[in-house]
Parts: sequence; structure tokens; C-alpha cells
Amino acid sequence: MAKSKNKRVIKFVRLGKTPPDGKKGGTAYGTYNPNNGVIRIDPRQKEAELIDTAVHELVHASFPYLEEDAVLKGASEIAEAMWEMGYRRTLQ
Repeated sequence: MAKSKNKRVIKFVRLGKTPPDGKKGGTAYGTYNPNNGVIRIDPRQKEAELIDTAVHELVHASFPYLEEDAVLKGASEIAEAMWEMGYRRTLQ
């Protein structure tokens, strides 16, 4: 597998006072800052949602020209396939 030339840092941090719930104006599931390559993911999600969030933010980082609808669709399909293949986060 070819390594990315882009330096990315993934951090698991609480992004708001309450856990993410998908409601407009609520806590974000994740964010990507293109200026410094930092992806922040709120760890207070169910495992399948967390994988979807990670893929979503990585798609933003890798394909910044994509519209949000394309990111949502593509990331969800990839995350669902990863879940079905048994991918899970391991805590270190």
C-alpha cells in the first residue's frame, strides 16, 4: 500500500458538552482541519458510528473537492463494508 504524502493526526476528544446525537446545532461527531491535517473524533459514539465518522473525516481529508453529499454516501458505504468485515477500533 502506498503511503500518503499528507501528514494527518487523528485525535479522540470530546467535541462538546453532550455526546453527538446527529441533531442540527448539536455536538459534532468529528471535524477535519485542512490547515493542519488534524482530524478530531468524539469518542462518545457507538463503535459503528465511530468508524463511519473516521472514514467520513478521512474522505474529507483525501478528497477536499467532494461535495458533502458525496462524502456522506461514500464514507457510509465504506464504513458499512468495514464493519461487515469485522473492523473494530482497538484501544491502546
